[in-house]
Amino acid sequence: KENNFLETKKNAALGLSDVYEVLNNYDESLAFYKEYILVRDQIFNKEKEREITRRQMQIDFGFKEKDYQFKQKITDIELQKQVLLARQQQQELFLRKQQLILSDKEKTLQRFTFLKKQADLEMDRQLQKNKFERAKLQSKYETSLRDKQIIKQEQQINFDWRVKIFLTVAITLVLLTAFLIWLNQRKTTRLNIIINTQKRQLEQLNRVKDRIFSVVSHDMRTPINSLISFIQLLEGGNIEQEKLTKYASSLKNNLSYTSTMMENLLNWAASQMQGFNPHLEVLKLQDLVVEVIKSMQDHAHQKNISIANHIKEKVECKADANMLTLVIRNLLTNAVKFTPQGGEITLSSISNGNNIEIKVADNGVGLSSGQINHFNKSEYLATGESSLGTNNEKGTGLGLMLCRTFITLMEGQIRVEPNEGRGTTFTITLPK
Repeated sequence: KENNFLETKKNAALGLSDVYEVLNNYDESLAFYKEYILVRDQIFNKEKEREITRRQMQIDFGFKEKDYQFKQKITDIELQKQVLLARQQQQELFLRKQQLILSDKEKTLQRFTFLKKQADLEMDRQLQKNKFERAKLQSKYETSLRDKQIIKQEQQINFDWRVKIFLTVAITLVLLTAFLIWLNQRKTTRLNIIINTQKRQLEQLNRVKDRIFSVVSHDMRTPINSLISFIQLLEGGNIEQEKLTKYASSLKNNLSYTSTMMENLLNWAASQMQGFNPHLEVLKLQDLVVEVIKSMQDHAHQKNISIANHIKEKVECKADANMLTLVIRNLLTNAVKFTPQGGEITLSSISNGNNIEIKVADNGVGLSSGQINHFNKSEYLATGESSLGTNNEKGTGLGLMLCRTFITLMEGQIRVEPNEGRGTTFTITLPK
């Protein structure tokens, strides 16, 4: 029984070794084969060494045979690459030879073409030279004919000219006499119109002057007296902080009004002087308007009025910077003055051909139709009278007159229109 069990174990180990060898799993095959040898040694020890050696040599031979086949394949691939590279080099050499042949042929063809063109150009040059010589001779002949005709025509013209001069002088004397009579009458009529216009303007300016003297005599005295009184209170030292703040605020308002009045008076006086001309230049409109709005913000905040600037950054116009600043500041001052608490003022611009239109709109109390019609007349002159604002603000009555005067000096126009609902819109038209 024991011998049968060993024989069965030996055969099983040998069978498994053969199976793994077929599967190319030589490690497992060797392990089972060793187990087979151990079992077989137990049966017969003499064959053990020979069989193990045979199996080991068989496995080594298998490895060496596969390694030789792999190296042989690599060698064959390298040989094929060398053969293909040699063929490619031969093809490249052939292509280069063909290219050199074609290049030589192209150069030869270009040389023949150049020689042909050179010959053609030489023939053209010779033809042009011959044509020029013929044209030159023809021109000399025609010139001599024209000179003869011109001499004849000049003689006829001189005779006709003498006749025309005689007739012209006679007719001119008659017309000149009639024209001098008509011109004298027309000049008299125009002088009468100019005299009447200047008379009305002088009367209007006299009224404005009287109003200015009245304003200066009255309104200059009030802030100066207030300032003297305020200084006396400060010298006394017996004044509460609340009253001090109230008096200072009131004095500030009076002095701001006086400063504005004096600036308008000085500018109006300068505009009436002979030789006063604006310095026109191209201005960035937005920058100028922003500076004016900054100077008006405190006044607008006191009445909770918003000032919206819709003028774009690249908008330009041709004007005098100081004059335009004064005009816009006066328009904004009037807008703030006659706009109630919580109102709104809007500045905008529109391009109109070669001009730019600047609009200052508010939703305040506005102007009457009579005031609008009077301002839009070309011969507008202010009366020097001023209305109180929505918070009883005072004015000089010179602001709109200055606006009209300065805009006219800058070769522009200004007009006013009523808004739908409330307020007015002042439109300034200036060249770009």
